[in-house]
Amino acid sequence: MMSTPRRNGQLSSCEPCRKSKLRCDHGSPICRRCVARGRSELCIYHPAPLTNILAPKRARKKGSSNPPTKGFQAAPYPDIFDWMNLTQSTCPGSEVSSNQGKVSLRRPGFFGATSHSETLFKDSSDIGLPQDPAIDPAAPVNARQVEVGAQILSLLKHLPFFTELVEVRYKFFVGWVFPPQVIRSSLKQLDEEYRNHVQGLSDADAHLRLLEWSRTIFRRTGSTIKTHPSMTLSEYADLIIHRWELIGVIFALVGAASYQIAAEEPVFRREDIPGQHKQGLRKITVAASEMCIQFCSSLGTITDMLSWLLIQHTIYLCEMYGISDYRPWQSHGNVTSLVFALGLHQYQPDPTVPFFLEEIRKRFMVAAYAMDKEIATFLGRPPRICARYCDLQVPLDISWDELASETGERERALQRLNSEGWNIDGDLEKGSQPRVMLLTSLIREKILEVSLSRETANFEERVNEICRESNERRLKLPPFLQWTPQTEAPYVASLQLEFLYQEFLLWQSLVKRTGNRYEALIGTSREIMGLLLDRISRDIRIGKISHFSINDLCFVGLPVAGILSTELLRQSQAAFADTSSCTASATTFPRAEIIQKLSVFASHLETFFLNREGDYDDCMKGLMYIRKVLDRVLSPHGGSVLEPISESTQGAPGANDGIMDDMDLMALLENFDWEQEIRLCFS
Repeated sequence: MMSTPRRNGQLSSCEPCRKSKLRCDHGSPICRRCVARGRSELCIYHPAPLTNILAPKRARKKGSSNPPTKGFQAAPYPDIFDWMNLTQSTCPGSEVSSNQGKVSLRRPGFFGATSHSETLFKDSSDIGLPQDPAIDPAAPVNARQVEVGAQILSLLKHLPFFTELVEVRYKFFVGWVFPPQVIRSSLKQLDEEYRNHVQGLSDADAHLRLLEWSRTIFRRTGSTIKTHPSMTLSEYADLIIHRWELIGVIFALVGAASYQIAAEEPVFRREDIPGQHKQGLRKITVAASEMCIQFCSSLGTITDMLSWLLIQHTIYLCEMYGISDYRPWQSHGNVTSLVFALGLHQYQPDPTVPFFLEEIRKRFMVAAYAMDKEIATFLGRPPRICARYCDLQVPLDISWDELASETGERERALQRLNSEGWNIDGDLEKGSQPRVMLLTSLIREKILEVSLSRETANFEERVNEICRESNERRLKLPPFLQWTPQTEAPYVASLQLEFLYQEFLLWQSLVKRTGNRYEALIGTSREIMGLLLDRISRDIRIGKISHFSINDLCFVGLPVAGILSTELLRQSQAAFADTSSCTASATTFPRAEIIQKLSVFASHLETFFLNREGDYDDCMKGLMYIRKVLDRVLSPHGGSVLEPISESTQGAPGANDGIMDDMDLMALLENFDWEQEIRLCFS
């Protein structure tokens, strides 16, 4: 935050220091005294601390002759850094003043075949009603929002750090939803503009310049983005630079990157980290990106840029809170709503947009569809986006540079695609990832349909049919996406795990419903565990653990380890020796091999899945259960001695309770939710 100067020229104190009659150091965004006292979440700078809040005016009764009085209604200063209570309902001044007396008709978005509104908006221009009106540049913008916007802009002084962090993230994963060229050019231009606004000015004058800049961004955000077919990507980047959507994308991308890159990276050892450490950085960036979303919501903005912001913000929330938290689920609902409002689910070529923007829309639609299936699988809830209502387009297998290039170079890139649309160079860094993501997500939707449906007729036949379809699609992939034991590309190995995991989900549903194909479930679990551990071993030998490997370790590994642990304990107990129960034979379940692999898996999980927010606690619970099973089956006296528990699992419930009863442990294993981290590496 920025401390606003008082009339006497002195900087104002933050609210906790002012109320406590303490000297404030006017630190931005949080003063050091509040940090030392543990009151960081309350540290705000109120522009008018002694202003009272007037009661809301009552509506005049019909027929009243008294005109409404024009009085100033002050409001408390918006606390964008109230980390614990920041919600979408807290947006200060959600109304933006509009011109009075003007009749305008804003098209609210896509209308389908059953909507009567389509007829009204179709001919609105013929009868003289303007469509998609922009905010009049002369119209005033809500002052409270402008003030909060200026505070967000003051955080752009950290753009050199943000740029370095994003570049570290781009070294291992660029993303395929929105182009990195736009992010890089935006970071550079915003840094230059910020310096031009505040360089050489006093704090008071700099604050005034940021206020004016904030007003400009509000007016640009409320305006329509006009494109033409020959527009270049650099022209488009210049067009969207002064919009809250883009600024929000930067904050959400930076926050998510703080989870996605290794903790030992030099960028995290800098002294100028916003918020003083990673946790402080995350609090600042999540609040700023959330506020940018609220700004867009208050303006009624529906743009492609907003889709970038919403999906990146959802990924960020999944990293921060874990997918089981309600906040990522709610944010994902906003992504889904925008998909339908923009009409991206019903593809129609738009003659007014350039080639690259059409392709970006296809990629965003795939990302939204895939995210929907990942979250629905994790939570066991029905998906929100169904393929039967969508016209899903397969993205082109070309790189970002080719996508943004001149027409001639782009045409040459298109000529290097085979008849099925895959690049003939075998380049994994082009557009193969969104194409594969669409194929696997279509299968995942069918798995969800059969798993969550109440219908039980022909259940096994339906499962077998989906399994065959999944195998056929895997075999039809181009050679550079086919996995072999000699494959070294992390993404190809991750793709193989994805197809095996689809099969795992199918057999798991079949066993739960009918009790059939239990040995198929065990066999698939063994194959997944072997492939996963082999990948980790390869990464260890080269001295660098892939981000994909760490995600798969938890996302795929924990559910599989849960099945193997349960079967291992079952076979080790005489109470479960009854042949009528679901127990694998000795040939399909080699006990020594399973014990060895589970031991190695538990060691890798503790080593590489570092302490973090989100699903860390649940992950450590799963690790604790696996270790208790191993202790039970390896102990000669039924596990009277518990193997040492590391510091990372000591805080888990039951970690220090000793070995529980066999039946209780079996019930825990069978009822524990082994679904953990999800892999949302789209952008």
